[in-house]
Amino acid sequence: QIYVMDAEGANVRRLTFEGSYNDAPAWSPDGGKIAFTTRLPSGFQIAVIDLANGMQSILTDKGRNESASWSPDGLRIAFSSTRRGGVEQVFVMEADGSNARARVSASMPAPVSATVSTTWSAAASPNSANRTSPWSSSTSATISAAS
Repeated sequence: QIYVMDAEGANVRRLTFEGSYNDAPAWSPDGGKIAFTTRLPSGFQIAVIDLANGMQSILTDKGRNESASWSPDGLRIAFSSTRRGGVEQVFVMEADGSNARARVSASMPAPVSATVSTTWSAAASPNSANRTSPWSSSTSATISAAS
């Protein structure tokens, strides 16, 4: 489960109550939301919890989805997924879970172990691909066969 507390370790508050496994929390840049990996009957999915109201949203539903990383402006989330034929790929989606698109893919089928590193950088100029976000992502993945 996922908990938050103040810097002194006091005021511990549990945030997640569903799923048998919740891991890898990632704070949004404004500090208002946390993206994380949750295990549901459908598998590992990316979820977001709004800290102001405690509402949890499941953003993904296909494949094994893990390793959420927010863009600096909070408009996008990068994550690893096997949603396309069991091959581990790095995807970027809008923060509401819409418009997921592959960015990096591996050439081996699951099961794999992936370490995802996402670097967000300012785009030269906004365009329709990055809508109102001035950020573009550069992703890399270290992928190896599971033992």
